Amino acid sequence: MLDLVSIYSIDHSYQVHRIFSRFPIPDSRFPIPCSLFPVPCSRFPIP
Repeated sequence: MLDLVSIYSIDHSYQVHRIFSRFPIPDSRFPIPCSLFPVPCSRFPIP
């Protein structure tokens, strides 16, 4: 079960990064509505 979660986390991070890499991000943190992505808070850290 832990492997499944790890794979999902990696895949989810990749998807989010791929989506937002197309848009210019002025800050290292970008506000994301909770309705679009299942994240604990409305802000997602982007390296």
